[in-house]
Amino acid sequence: MALAPETALRWRRNGNEAQEAPLAAIDRLVSERRRRGGEAETGIAVLLGFDLLAPAGATHVDEQALPDLVALAVDCSVRFPSGSPPVLHGRTAAEAERGRERIQLLLGTRGETGEVQRSRVAPASRPSTSLPRDDYLRAVEIVKAHIRAGDIYQANLTQRFEIDHDGDAFALFCALSDAAPGPRSAFVEADGVAVASVSPETFLRSTPDGHVETRPIKGTRPRSADPEEDEALARSLVESDKDRAELLMVVDLERNDLGRVCRTGSIEVPELMSLHSYAAVHHLVARVTGRLLPEAGPARLIESTFPGGSVSGVPKTRALQILRLLEPVPRNFYTGSLLWFGDDGSLESSILIRTVVLSRGRALLGAGGAVVADSDPEGEWIESNHKARRLARVLRFAPEEAS
Repeated sequence: MALAPETALRWRRNGNEAQEAPLAAIDRLVSERRRRGGEAETGIAVLLGFDLLAPAGATHVDEQALPDLVALAVDCSVRFPSGSPPVLHGRTAAEAERGRERIQLLLGTRGETGEVQRSRVAPASRPSTSLPRDDYLRAVEIVKAHIRAGDIYQANLTQRFEIDHDGDAFALFCALSDAAPGPRSAFVEADGVAVASVSPETFLRSTPDGHVETRPIKGTRPRSADPEEDEALARSLVESDKDRAELLMVVDLERNDLGRVCRTGSIEVPELMSLHSYAAVHHLVARVTGRLLPEAGPARLIESTFPGGSVSGVPKTRALQILRLLEPVPRNFYTGSLLWFGDDGSLESSILIRTVVLSRGRALLGAGGAVVADSDPEGEWIESNHKARRLARVLRFAPEEAS
């Protein structure tokens, strides 16, 4: 948990508040800190919007006016090891002491019960979606037409649900974590926007000595309380030609993306079709690894790999062009990334799926799936709704109710 992080950079494509190019600014912020050294628990946290690198004029204007990039400088944090007391980390002894005082202040304002405000939805709120059923089916058919024409092999079509929300943002994150815990869960609140993510997907991970990996996800089945049915659902995913083909295409794309910033001959695929089972769903997961070039700093790494192949399409550039025509609103932070650049030279990051963005009294929830040559439009719409269901339930609506 970051203690009193400071906004180091906020950038928006329209209404830009920074003179410096955003990725160059990230490079500068990270390199300046790493030259002084430090720990993995202090560093720079970066929220990247999905359309950060889109050409000028390529995306729709969003009434939410959310930033495309937010960078937070974290000089002090507290880690909570399982079964052990909390551990404070500061860039200096003075920073750690200020962090200790900050924790005492926070705990002193929680009250006797330590309860946080409950998340709630305004009673009159009605959900909406950027792609109602008929529009979603039509968009799937258009993607399939592009596939038949040889433009692309797959595209990850998404819809965005919206509903009023006037509750506490962190309480919502806690409720989402209870409903659908994910290994890349994270909560960020800064500059009028909150991002509550229970993502299972790793975007990039690297060590100080240059080992890098990405873990794309493709293919989804729901979990069942009945063990036999749950096993059958997992088996249907592992044996699905369609889902395996989706993941294989993305793995090939990720090998190419990492190859731009890694040493020749270092790219490997230690895992190709692994079954990973989470609280709500089964997924197929792969792992692609490499050794970074010495000159591959944050800007070059992001430029070469962002956005992730599992949430865009194959080939990526053409798929993104098509998706920006079919999706009527920007994705903002949904399917973007949260990156943590540790002062020790490490990198941890997620792809922001299973994510709710809160801004201006509204909750934004994205969901979608990969469209390939043999996709059934109705099935794709059902799958998109299913992926949103657990999180939508916390927000007290059913995806099918949205219009």
